[in-house]
Amino acid sequence: MKTFPTPLRGLSEDYFNFEEEARDRIWEIYRMRKVDRMTMDAIGQKLGVSRERIRQLVNRANAFESKRRKLIRRLVRKDVPLRMEDLPLRPWEMYAIKKLKATRMTPEEFAETITFVEFAAVKNIGIHRLKTFFAVFKEVCPDAADLWTSRNR
Repeated sequence: MKTFPTPLRGLSEDYFNFEEEARDRIWEIYRMRKVDRMTMDAIGQKLGVSRERIRQLVNRANAFESKRRKLIRRLVRKDVPLRMEDLPLRPWEMYAIKKLKATRMTPEEFAETITFVEFAAVKNIGIHRLKTFFAVFKEVCPDAADLWTSRNR
C-alpha cells in the first residue's frame, strides 16, 4: 500500500521528481511526521539519520504537496489560467523559468516566446534538465508542449 498522496490523473508518479525508492522513503517520513505525529528525533532514531535531515525531507515533501494542491486548483478552476510557476518543476528548472522571466506566462505564451536553445542556454541547464522539464510540461499541458515542439524544429 502506497502512503504518499495520489498524483493527479494523467500525471505519472515521476511527477514528484524523486527516484522511486527515495520518493517512497520521503513520503514515509512525511506520513510518520504528519499522520502519526512522531517527533523528528523519534523518526531520525528509527531511520538512523539526524533530526535536521528529517526536517529537510519533510520540508521537501511539504513543498511538493503544496505544488500539487496548487496545480489541482488551477486545473479544476477553468477561470484561473495555469502559469509556468504552477508547474511541478525541480528547483533548477524553476530557476531557468525565473531567469527567462517567464513565471507569470501561461504555458501557451511560454511556448510561443521561449525556444529550446534559450531554455538550455540558462546557466546549469543542459539537455538532461531540458528533457525532464519537457516531460513535466508535456504531461501537464500537452497542447502547449506540442506547440513548443513544432516551433523548435
